[in-house]
This record gives sequence, structure tokens and C-alpha cells, in this order.
Amino acid sequence: MLYYKIENSVDGILSAIFESFLKKEYPDNLVFGGFEVSIFDTLKEIKVDEERVKRVKSALNKYNQFALEKISYAFRYGEDIKLKIIFDFAYITIDKKKNLLKMFNNPIILAFNDIVDRISLERHRFLGFVRFIETDKGILYSHISPDHDISDLLFSHFKNRLNTPFIIHDTKRDKVVLFNGNDKQIVYTKKLPTLYLHENEEYFSELFKRYFDSVNIKERKNTKLQDRYMPRRYRKNLTEFKTKKPL
Repeated sequence: MLYYKIENSVDGILSAIFESFLKKEYPDNLVFGGFEVSIFDTLKEIKVDEERVKRVKSALNKYNQFALEKISYAFRYGEDIKLKIIFDFAYITIDKKKNLLKMFNNPIILAFNDIVDRISLERHRFLGFVRFIETDKGILYSHISPDHDISDLLFSHFKNRLNTPFIIHDTKRDKVVLFNGNDKQIVYTKKLPTLYLHENEEYFSELFKRYFDSVNIKERKNTKLQDRYMPRRYRKNLTEFKTKKPL
């Protein structure tokens, strides 16, 4: 098997596509980091080349003006299989010289559209799953751990609805989206400054939990439906599922 070892980035994938066309070979998989292969396999390291990336981007834009936007979106997928899925999609677009996104019977297009759809679905879900707490400085803070890299995709929604600075912290990726009331900034850090709750925050959190319980009628409880719309893997960050304290 032929493996391309690339930089874990969109440019890394595009550099691999240029190499594939240049050498008239097709890798069985794309890997990064400390990946090791058996003695029966071949590992070929592909370094990012800006000129080659530029040429691949130009070709993609020629055949599909939305290809690069879709690829950047797909790269947010939370599993490493995205590298080969994106590679296959970009390669076939250039090879066939046309927009294939609506070719739903093609397994390459199906796989690509699937990861894009999964990211869109999770973003949509998290517009309702983000729970902010207020700090003593008046800044709203939320910590989330989504399956995919969507934290900055949530920004515009909350910017348009919150008239105050806020922080969305993706604890799974150590990614922090900061809004100071005027500008957005994205930083990567394993440790945030210590945040202290506003004196009324605990009280309002408990009220919210009580409200959540009050609108859930025990006789009509539908666990399967709740699990579908509010997956259990997200609940650790949701206020209403944390242990209640007496008011």
C-alpha cells in the first residue's frame, strides 16, 4: 500500500493532490504525524509547496467555485478519515473536470457530502446546546466539547444575540473563541485564567434546572426522542443535566 504522509492541513492535502497527478499514482491513504508502516508498505512524505497549492486551488475553482469552501468546512470533521475523503473529492473533481457535488450515486461524493452534513448538523445542534454562565466581570463563558471543530462557526449567531463580551471554549481542542464586544479572536491554550462566577449565577442556574424539570411531564417521557435531539455525549456541559442544589 502507498501512504502519503502530509501536513495535517488543507494545504497538506492539496500538495498531495499535485504529487498524485504529477507522479501518476494514487495513494491508498493519507496520514500525518508519527505514523509508521509495515515493511510491505510505502510511506512517501509530501511537504507543503505553496506554488503547487496555488495551482490545485486554481483548478478546483475552475470546475467548482464552491469546492474550496466545502473542503475547508469538511476539514473541521473530527476524525482523521477526513484527509482521504477530502483528497478523493478534490482529485475526482480535477480529474473529471466538472462539479460533481450532486452526483449522489458516487461513493466518493457521498462520503464527502456526509462529513459536511455532519458538521452542519452539529453546528445547528449546538446553537441550542451552548450554555453560558456569567462571570464576576460580566463576561459570559461557555465550555463545550463537540465532535467536530465548530466553535468559531457558532460565533456570529451569539454575536448577533448577546450584547456583551463572551467566551466559547472548546475543551476538546483547547480552542477558545473570544469576543470583547467589538472584535473576535481565536486562541489555543490549555489553561484559561481563573474565572469567578457572578454572585447571582448559581441561583439562576438552579432556576433553569427547575424550569427544565417542570416542562418535562413524567407521564409523557420519551427517552429515545430526547436522546435523538439531545445526545447524551453532549450533556456533561449542559446546565439542566447537572446535579441540582437547593435554592
